[in-house]
Amino acid sequence: MFRYSAFGVTIESSIEFPGAWGNAPSAAAPDVVVGLSDAAERTDGASRSLSWSGVGKLVATDGRRLTIHPAAGAEPSALSVAAAGAGLGMLLEQRGFLVLHGSCVQIGAGAACFVGASGVGKSSVASALVGRGHRLVSDAMTVVSFDSHGATAHFGPPQLKLWPDALKRLSAPLGVETVFDSEKLLCAVQAASTEGTVRLERIYSLAASEVVTIGNALRPAEAVMQLMRNVYLADYLDASSAPILLQRCVHAVEATRSFRADRGSTPSDLEHFVALLEHDAQAR
Repeated sequence: MFRYSAFGVTIESSIEFPGAWGNAPSAAAPDVVVGLSDAAERTDGASRSLSWSGVGKLVATDGRRLTIHPAAGAEPSALSVAAAGAGLGMLLEQRGFLVLHGSCVQIGAGAACFVGASGVGKSSVASALVGRGHRLVSDAMTVVSFDSHGATAHFGPPQLKLWPDALKRLSAPLGVETVFDSEKLLCAVQAASTEGTVRLERIYSLAASEVVTIGNALRPAEAVMQLMRNVYLADYLDASSAPILLQRCVHAVEATRSFRADRGSTPSDLEHFVALLEHDAQAR
């Protein structure tokens, strides 16, 4: 049995998660249990499920249990990626978190989250900031909670999923692994705890263009729609969950500042862009 601690929860899993997940103390009672089953399972109002060809059916129940029903011949590495990604994302959403498809980095005292379409360069921006000495909060999945003081981002595993040519921006990755069914590499970037939180201050909606700019703050309605487009597993949402997620996106917009950001298209553009981000963090 594997035990992990990340995103504000303790996880007990019969499936090994990929990469650099923080180990939880063996005495800690798990918040979440992950396991495999060959038995058929009926879902109800407390459950959410999705099915992937070649992987199987994932059933998240009450924010506490993830059961994976493997497809015939499913690779262990595929089950690992599914559990640590989509499966955990469903559980965290059930536990009341806003889960965004985005990367998050601490810049100074606060955190910045980067959202946008697949391939726009969220992980590349995060890796460039990490290469300049900033701390990674999480990659691919940003987990946000709310309190009376605002929005909080929870630290996840200290690893980035990067194209091979992006590795050169990391001076000394602590470990590199291949990723199932992907040309990207999973890179451990810092020996830091996966526990703790940081105040989320800014959300940048990334676009690739021929210019490098950070625009004025988005209007609230536009900022909310950008977040709704970038909710984790947005393509798999059902109508019943939309009102709750909309409310969480509204809370996030109220608690942070949102901007459109054009990151350019070349490596030199990226360096210019992250310098602008650092200046923006200080100026605002």
